[in-house]
Amino acid sequence: MDEIAGVRQVGFREADRRFPDDLTALLRRELTSNDVTGENIGQTAIAPLTTWGFWTPVVVFFLGFWLLGAIINRGRWGLWVVFGIIVGVIAYGGHILGQLFEAPFWKLSASQGLDLVGEQLLAPLAIAAFVFARELTIWFGAWVARSGARKTELNAEAQREYERTLEAGPTLSR
Repeated sequence: MDEIAGVRQVGFREADRRFPDDLTALLRRELTSNDVTGENIGQTAIAPLTTWGFWTPVVVFFLGFWLLGAIINRGRWGLWVVFGIIVGVIAYGGHILGQLFEAPFWKLSASQGLDLVGEQLLAPLAIAAFVFARELTIWFGAWVARSGARKTELNAEAQREYERTLEAGPTLSR
């Protein structure tokens, strides 16, 4: 493959071999091959964290989650559960987009791009991106909803105390 500015360009089929759908197969292949040694085990473990295939779904999830949080804010937990599906779909799409970046999509023909998207539609990592995004949204939403309910109650109590103080009128202090 070509090397541009020290970065190895990966072709479509090589990307398929580097990012298989089954994580256990990836770990098994890397550990049983002679490519992993005591000296490079750290680099091998960190290598997937430096790819577009990892960071694209993470960034897309963050943006979708942030947008949902800005819209719902301290809403009820049910809103986070229902609209968490949207964040899951956004993360799912982010996984597919990340795989297109890994391919790289600008060197693919339309049919190769459609084949790649077709292979990734029900890939375990795509489904995992959907499930993790949905679960994170639900659990974080439960925490935000509970915190929001507590703050709303504290604010209501402070407002009632303020109104009682106003109704009592001014008092002279000695």
